Amino acid sequence: MLPDNLWTLTPELAGLQATPYADALRCMAQSIRLDRLFHSRLHGAGHISRVMVLGALLAQRAQLDENVTQLLMYACAYHDVGRVDDSVDDEHGLRAALQVEELTGLSGQPLHCLQAAVEAHSRPDERMGDVLTKYGVADVAYAWPLAKLLKDADGLDRVRLDMLDPSYLRHAFTPPLENTAWVLWRHYPKGVL
Repeated sequence: MLPDNLWTLTPELAGLQATPYADALRCMAQSIRLDRLFHSRLHGAGHISRVMVLGALLAQRAQLDENVTQLLMYACAYHDVGRVDDSVDDEHGLRAALQVEELTGLSGQPLHCLQAAVEAHSRPDERMGDVLTKYGVADVAYAWPLAKLLKDADGLDRVRLDMLDPSYLRHAFTPPLENTAWVLWRHYPKGVL
């Protein structure tokens, strides 16, 4: 259950509250497998829950349809389940991608798009196309935005490390959410789940 005061913290969050994107966030918050998340202060449930909120805001700004929004919520929820520690680890996305089928029950192209986005989040942007090809994604135009939005949602929560560099964000509508990311971190350092 998401805290009631979440929606009052910033105008962006207030504008999200009564939308299908908030509904997708609420649904994911109720169904997430907390027992499968990596347990740590940096990449644990607190980080994951903030990335989910930021992902819902980005989905709204990108005007994603319901299906892609659900995939983004899954990606935000499970992108770090492959972590073994908090160090820099370009392989944790691959390990997480191998687990998302079991965690979500997805199959076919939705699963391939989700796996590609999750693996790509820990790879350099130049390798994103290779990752999408690796998973046999039939519609790259569908999967590419998913991967970039996950990277932006995850990137916004770098405020917790005081290491957010807006020049690395991939969409023009992402940097204006930096204040919201800071507010989420300050109010919910342990997360909203």
